[in-house]
Amino acid sequence: MVQLKTASTASSPVVIAGVGGSGTRVIADIIQRLGFYTGHLLNESLDNLWFTFLFKRPQWFHAIHRKQNTQEIQQILALFEQIMTGQFKERPQTLLTLSKAAKDYLTWQIHYKTQLAITSPQEYPETYVKSVVFSPKVQLENYHGWAWKEPNSHLYLQYLCDYFPNLRYIHVIRNGLDMAYSGNQQQYFNWGEFLFNIPWIEDTQQRPKGSLEY
Repeated sequence: MVQLKTASTASSPVVIAGVGGSGTRVIADIIQRLGFYTGHLLNESLDNLWFTFLFKRPQWFHAIHRKQNTQEIQQILALFEQIMTGQFKERPQTLLTLSKAAKDYLTWQIHYKTQLAITSPQEYPETYVKSVVFSPKVQLENYHGWAWKEPNSHLYLQYLCDYFPNLRYIHVIRNGLDMAYSGNQQQYFNWGEFLFNIPWIEDTQQRPKGSLEY
């Protein structure tokens, strides 16, 4: 039997997730106003980009999930916890792990944008690594607690629960038809076929069928 590593009993983050575009940003804003630290590297949707870079890697997760490689996911969760709680230490192996995750994420983003003919400037992974290494250390005693919002978190829920025994989870649900016809189909594109055997539908008129199934 594999002995699972877990976070400290004092580590009880709040996690906000759901299908992208379901309203998770509103909940994240509320959590912030309640005095929770949600990270300093956020996008305009209040997504925690540390979690994004470390875990929004469909090909990596598909391979890990298929092999049930719990240990590697726990190692990444431990790194994420260190970053979020101000315990991050600059070590060669840690930086290598962080850089690889960022490059995996960037590669997938380019694939996503290319497939959907989306054009936007790309950042170098090193930019994100440096933002973690040289960022000010958070003082959690100044906050009510810590939390993160990243819609893709729900795909890791079992791993999160195993690692964070005291985790508090908020799942945001919006009307399925609204989501199927929404312009935001990132999760369906990224994860549908990899995790749920739901093929990506190229025909935009038929795509809501696949989206609704997702």
